[in-house]
Amino acid sequence: MTLDTLIVVLALASAYWDAVIAQSVQNNAGSLFAMLVGVAYPALDLLLIALLVVWCVWRPREFAGPAALALTAGLVCLLLADVGYQLKTVAGTYQVGYPLDSFWLLATASFDLAATVANGSLKDQRIPWEAGTRLWVRNAKFSQLALPYLALLLVLGLASTHYLHSDLGSRGVLLAAFVVVVLSSIRQFLTQDEARRLQLTLNQQARYDSLTGLANRSSLLRLLDRAITHTLPQHQAAVLFIDLDRFKFVNDTYGHAFGDALLREVADRIQSIVKPHDIVARQGGDEFVVVLTQVEQNTRTSDLGLQLLRALNRPFSVSGTPVSISASIGITLCPAEAHNAVEALKNADMAMYEAKRRGRSTVQFYDQKLQQQMTEVHQLELHLRGALERQELRVLYQPLVNLASNIIEGAEAVIRWHSPVLGVVSPSTFIPIAEQRGLIIPIGDWVLDTALQQVSQWRSEQSPDLRVSVNVSPQQFEQDDFVTKVQSKLARWSLPGETVVLELTEGTFLMDLDASNIKLAQLRSLGIQVALDDFGTGYSSLAYLRTLQVDVVKIDRSFIWAMPQEGPTFVQAIVQIAHHIGLRIVAEGIETVEQRNGVRALSCDVGQGYLFAGPVPAEQFGRLLSQEEWPSEEQAF
Repeated sequence: MTLDTLIVVLALASAYWDAVIAQSVQNNAGSLFAMLVGVAYPALDLLLIALLVVWCVWRPREFAGPAALALTAGLVCLLLADVGYQLKTVAGTYQVGYPLDSFWLLATASFDLAATVANGSLKDQRIPWEAGTRLWVRNAKFSQLALPYLALLLVLGLASTHYLHSDLGSRGVLLAAFVVVVLSSIRQFLTQDEARRLQLTLNQQARYDSLTGLANRSSLLRLLDRAITHTLPQHQAAVLFIDLDRFKFVNDTYGHAFGDALLREVADRIQSIVKPHDIVARQGGDEFVVVLTQVEQNTRTSDLGLQLLRALNRPFSVSGTPVSISASIGITLCPAEAHNAVEALKNADMAMYEAKRRGRSTVQFYDQKLQQQMTEVHQLELHLRGALERQELRVLYQPLVNLASNIIEGAEAVIRWHSPVLGVVSPSTFIPIAEQRGLIIPIGDWVLDTALQQVSQWRSEQSPDLRVSVNVSPQQFEQDDFVTKVQSKLARWSLPGETVVLELTEGTFLMDLDASNIKLAQLRSLGIQVALDDFGTGYSSLAYLRTLQVDVVKIDRSFIWAMPQEGPTFVQAIVQIAHHIGLRIVAEGIETVEQRNGVRALSCDVGQGYLFAGPVPAEQFGRLLSQEEWPSEEQAF
């Protein structure tokens, strides 16, 4: 901006010299004071021109406002008056009262208008020609580009007309031309240097990740293709696809700036482990890729994968805050399993998802069977996405039986899917897919609403105290409006909170136990009971029961089935501690009379299993509620 303004001012100075200054200097050669006065006017005009160039060309948005527009008009009028006055004075034709003097009056009026608008009296009004300034704003970029070159053409044109002259005027014009050419050369050099630096920056951005400095996806594809192509016959290139577990939780808890800092720490830790000739890239998000070149044995790949897992499992310190994460790693070998970069990344990605499916924080090698499994999962997902709208999903109800009275006191609502294309699909198959693909929330909401509608009918017609248990996925529970949503559904079917028991697995609470307990307390304050499902299969301990805000513990069926071989000690300990802190016990998976008698002897409160009944449609469950004679002690429902 500074160089361009100087170029324009000096170019106009050469024109001023040719038209006014040279003659004024010659006329006032005998008086220094008169000469200085004659030069002062054009010098101040040039300063005024510099101000207008900066304002109108380099600050066009400020120039477009009403006050600035009036001020600009005043400056232009002032410049025209001064230039006209100097030209008339040099020619000896200026007289007071000449029409030229009206420009000074217009300048004063414009300055007054600018002050009035800036003072606020006309602040909210739009002057008629303000809309026309928008065109100038749009063209300001072109003006910035063209103006110095137009100035250069002007000064070179003036210089060419005086090239053979040796008078005072020609010397001034030629000097101005020389300075303008020098400034233009400097400007051109700086422009080229800026273009070079910009090109380097663009190349850097095109090849490297701006956050971590690692190779980005496009660069990874190029480098991986080269690594596969140049792999020696007795060697392999190994691709390790790394995905951070629970990174979304870190972002949601600490913020995205914290998450970015953590990604940089992860990148540094990965680079510190691999060899310099290996490739480390950030695929995107929380995904990283390591490419091992010239691998002779798979053991090196496996060892490095385990080493990376151990390194990423160690706590990080971000801005003094400790944070722990883990990772899942998928590995594929090239060219044995993939002949190009795209195929290699796809295989490693599939292996990584298999590692997550197997419990996370583990290493999984690619297997061709994974391709078939992923295809099947994709097909199942496509059918599942429309299953709810096509009414292919059904809610069945399994009795919860009071073991002391042998009476049904509740029902667990379970979902089933019968696809006209795929046939009967097990919940153990489609529920994990629904959770991975973000479909579980609408499905879970539908199950809860359907179950509440059905239990409302049963309570009004058959069993006033009947309860319904509904499974809740971790994704549902983590929603900010989950409690409000459950409350609104209860109000919709005019049901008290005591009607529903929400079943959650212990993994739902592990992310943030304190936040989970707050939400559990809100549910319990509505009268809703909370059941800890599949107790004993995960990270649970007996002391864990004291920590959670729950009402019911459901003992997993595996412990019930193991009682004949391993004895009742473990189940008995759970029952005694749970009763001691006021919790009820539900024994799952009861299929024989012996199992029922065993859990009853241990004082379990409720039994559930095929001995009583499996999940049945609502109509059949209604018949179980209305039958007049209950089954004998040795019979199922």
